[in-house]
Amino acid sequence: MGSLPKVGIVIPAFNEEELLPKTLFSLFTALSSLSDYQFEVVVVDNNSTDKTAAIALDLGAKVVFEPINQISKARNAGARSLPEAKYLFFLDADTTVNPQVIQEALHTLESGKFCGGGALVKFPKPSFFVSFWTVITQTFKVAAGAFIFCTNEAYVGSGGYSEKVYAAEDVLFSRSLKKWAKKNKKGRFTILTKNPITTSDRKFKWYSGGQILWQLLLLGLMPWRLRKRKNAMFWYTRPQARSKDNDE
Repeated sequence: MGSLPKVGIVIPAFNEEELLPKTLFSLFTALSSLSDYQFEVVVVDNNSTDKTAAIALDLGAKVVFEPINQISKARNAGARSLPEAKYLFFLDADTTVNPQVIQEALHTLESGKFCGGGALVKFPKPSFFVSFWTVITQTFKVAAGAFIFCTNEAYVGSGGYSEKVYAAEDVLFSRSLKKWAKKNKKGRFTILTKNPITTSDRKFKWYSGGQILWQLLLLGLMPWRLRKRKNAMFWYTRPQARSKDNDE
């Protein structure tokens, strides 16, 4: 009897000691009910200054260190540490999943009709921005970085996450996967809709609706700005006055 297919799960994390335990608990709970695969969870410590790495190790994850604080570099570092994985999942450190969405994603990949995909996202509380993103993700088939899955072949073939940008790397990766799949006739990229994943709404506590809308407009109208880290601080900074807010 052959060995079970290996699935690698990559979680980039920069100073995530508050939310990482909840994320890992939900993930390991979900994986415990899936016995047809062997899983390896990798937390990429993206040069944290808190207890992120120690917490990840204590909770059963493998830790990889990426010294340059850039989300795409962290995602790629995690993927490169899993060369034997047949499938790759990318999960944000403030995101919780259920076994149904993991199983659905694996069945989608096993069908051979898809190179990868994402899932609908929900927040603890309803939001206009979530509804807006739901329309965008389903219409254009682009996945949020909170949850993306693909074959390792597709990841390698597409070139992985672009390290030319400091944000929106998830959108570019979705496009790269679709382009690679079409060129090589390796299926399609899809968005799962039955079992949404849940991510924190902390940015809505840190920033006003106007500030978030402005960032989205800049992203849509001037995407080249994201090639410089100073233009992507919305994704890399946490307002000190609100940093103690809980995301429960």
